[in-house]
Amino acid sequence: MKGRLCWVGLDDWKAMLVGLDEEKAMLVGLAEEKGMLVGLDEGKAMLVGLDEGKAMLVGLDEKKEMLVGLDEAKAMLVGLDDWKAMLVGLDEEKVLLVGLDEGKAMLVGLDEGKATLVGLDTGRLCWLV
Repeated sequence: MKGRLCWVGLDDWKAMLVGLDEEKAMLVGLAEEKGMLVGLDEGKAMLVGLDEGKAMLVGLDEKKEMLVGLDEAKAMLVGLDDWKAMLVGLDEEKVLLVGLDEGKAMLVGLDEGKATLVGLDTGRLCWLV
């Protein structure tokens, strides 16, 4: 994946993810665990309804990848087109994000608005917390 990622305001589960370069994704409104993910792979994916740990994933390009187990705030997201991301362990507001930018980024520990970010690739991620 090329370009920049930017996370803003991750404390209290308020977040915006912009600029996934070719994937053109935006994640908004994580306050109260509500979110919408739009525009993955030219608008072919939409993730809605994260409130109460329930979600719907629609139309991940032609590969038909699946988002499973978001009930009870557990999630696994696999095979997001070219950047091949995996999201696991949303229970108790803890997040492990691997595989961004060819596996060179990892996001852990979002509980209580605190985040630990390891494995950044040449500063392509920007944190404002």
